[in-house]
Amino acid sequence: MTVEPSHRMNILVVGCAYFMLFSLSVWAHFERTLFVFPASGENFARSILLDIGIGVAAALPIVAATGLASRLIPSMRSLVGDFASLIGPLEGREIFFLSIFSALGEEFFFRGLIQGKFGFWVASLAFGLLHVGPTRRFLPWTLFATAIGFFLGWLYIWRQDLLTPVVTHFLVNLINLRLLRRQGPGNS
Repeated sequence: MTVEPSHRMNILVVGCAYFMLFSLSVWAHFERTLFVFPASGENFARSILLDIGIGVAAALPIVAATGLASRLIPSMRSLVGDFASLIGPLEGREIFFLSIFSALGEEFFFRGLIQGKFGFWVASLAFGLLHVGPTRRFLPWTLFATAIGFFLGWLYIWRQDLLTPVVTHFLVNLINLRLLRRQGPGNS
């Protein structure tokens, strides 16, 4: 698949924006760590594995719900087509990098920085506002993203570190973007 240079530039701009969110969050937290883990040793490895496992377990029902909604609800099916047209063709590596950069940038910014300084509600609502689409037809996506923002904020509170929300966010984006690529123009 050949990708237009303007599309590649858009991917680069989005990646840089996420990197800036990540960098701002890390810079704002230079006096304390964003990841809080137990002391090193066996609890450290267990905590990492548990956070990753919870992240995977949390992502799968979200992806299943979005897939089911896009199959059963005509307006959601139409919205998937709109998204596929809006983002254009994505290669596998572009999907991977967009997924990891968005997960790191948004989770460090919204959960690590905004939730840490202004609280759960502000961070979750701000996350939803970041996901406002270009037209009113995208309102279901905005509402869904807001709900996911609350869920990711809760994961951050529960696990007391960013690893679980980052893993969840990464997998949701990775799987959904791959599914969206299949439903893009010319792939139906």
